[in-house]
Amino acid sequence: MQLLLGSTILLAYNVEEVLQQASQLGYDGIEIWAYHLYRTGESPSQLAQISKHLGLNLTVHALSWDLNMTSDITSLRQESLTLLESCVELAAALTAPLLVVHPGRATVPKADKESYWSLLVDGIQRLARKAAAYDVTIAIEHMEPLDAELVVQPSEVQRLLQAVGEDNVCVVFDVAHVPAETNLVQFLEQLPVVKHVHLSDANQSQRHLPLGTGCLDLKGVLYYLQQTNYRGFVVVEGIEHQRTLYLARRNKEALDELLGHN
Repeated sequence: MQLLLGSTILLAYNVEEVLQQASQLGYDGIEIWAYHLYRTGESPSQLAQISKHLGLNLTVHALSWDLNMTSDITSLRQESLTLLESCVELAAALTAPLLVVHPGRATVPKADKESYWSLLVDGIQRLARKAAAYDVTIAIEHMEPLDAELVVQPSEVQRLLQAVGEDNVCVVFDVAHVPAETNLVQFLEQLPVVKHVHLSDANQSQRHLPLGTGCLDLKGVLYYLQQTNYRGFVVVEGIEHQRTLYLARRNKEALDELLGHN
């Protein structure tokens, strides 16, 4: 498996600096959040060249925080899909083979989620077909168990992939999104076509904590991935708004310990 640093762990740095620091800290690459790059305005083609020179892998996390591809508000839904399509183009410009996408959600929490399903399928199909033209894989992330989320359980992931029916769509397993008290490995075993993993810690009240500061069985998940010869990317996630390497360094040390590299 290839170990990547989520760029938001160094959000106060520009992306070229993130590449340099990730290389020095011993990561195999970075997952560039599109928001991070849109904010800094750096050249994707130049970053692709730098990553190649450093021997680093790149993946891209699409815009997500302000978007909703299944919004009841037509203009918001259409603009969200347009921006997500621009993230496909961004991944291609970076020569990144994979784009992580959050599925849509209900506009009103606790609404009838079935009424959003056709919008979700149509949206993912639209992105997948655009991505196919650029040889980019769309990686759909299962989300936290919140009232508005449409894709949380493995059965919902399976239903979505079957309905979309595109070969270049796979699944992101995010350990911090698994419902509380659920066995992580058993949840992972139920997911179809997992080709990407997001790793962070969590407890009963907080998600995406530094590795080793929550209560998740991260060691068990990593052992399972090793035993099943998982060959995809494992991205360490988190966010740090200050200009410091502390979190990136601490997570790498914790990851090495979990993998038995120390």
